[in-house]
Amino acid sequence: MEATRRERIRKWANRGVNVLWGLSVAALGYVAAQVLLIATFLIPSDSMAPTLLRGDVVLVWKPTVGARLFDVFAALRGEEVDIRRLPGWREIRRNDVLVFNFPYAKWDRWDRMEMQMDKYYIKRCIAQPGDTLYIADGIYQIGDTGLPVGNVESQKSIMRFDPAHIPAKQYYTLPFDSLLGWNIRDFGPMYIPAKGDSIPMNRIHYLLYRKLIEWEQHDGLTWHDGGAWLRGRRMAGYRFEHNYYFMGGDNCMNSVDSRYWGLIPEEFMVGRAALILKSTDPRSGKLRLNRLCKQIE
Repeated sequence: MEATRRERIRKWANRGVNVLWGLSVAALGYVAAQVLLIATFLIPSDSMAPTLLRGDVVLVWKPTVGARLFDVFAALRGEEVDIRRLPGWREIRRNDVLVFNFPYAKWDRWDRMEMQMDKYYIKRCIAQPGDTLYIADGIYQIGDTGLPVGNVESQKSIMRFDPAHIPAKQYYTLPFDSLLGWNIRDFGPMYIPAKGDSIPMNRIHYLLYRKLIEWEQHDGLTWHDGGAWLRGRRMAGYRFEHNYYFMGGDNCMNSVDSRYWGLIPEEFMVGRAALILKSTDPRSGKLRLNRLCKQIE
């Protein structure tokens, strides 16, 4: 009798250990998949309409650009972290829809760049490292290629709005300089830096790239006496240490994007949005069946 009872206890103990082991393996597999392979995000606004709508849940595929490895806990504490990226299947391309960490502590204050682990944006890649971007009559243009980039129909709609009826904070864009007067209709040229690129440090470049240089150098950059100064030394030029991207929303009149807060470092990229897993109308709560498992283009 006693031997039988002990055998039952041993049998149930072994089952319990096997269940715990299986759950641990499943949990580790889930974490590994979230870090290395996929993530899901709920779309909170219509800034990417009609491609993505509020209520869409998108699957983000990380191997395309390469999964990131860094100290997550340090990043959550707001500390600067070293980010390493596994080799991706390919480089980021124009028109890719990408999820990235927002580069500022507050969504409405863009004075100092820092990666925000709890804030994610999704936009379309408009320009990549090495491109020169213009906006002419509201249309994005890459150099003199004439290549269409982004949602061209939405870009055309910008010219139908009277600038007098557009709020100044929506109409004028970076570098928010009265002499340049760049706006959502007439913007650029703006060079998108690639790692290793060098630029002369003139006033326009100071205005356009100050925050990038400060993020790379972990120090403040100032302009006085007709020149840019870093750590007490006047800069004749600057060589970039990272790749950057210009990101834009498909809903051009309702998107806060790189036109306003600037370029995104490659290290802030999470992955490429590949699929709409499901979609729920936020007003009615009903599933949008026509959007289930829809590929994102």
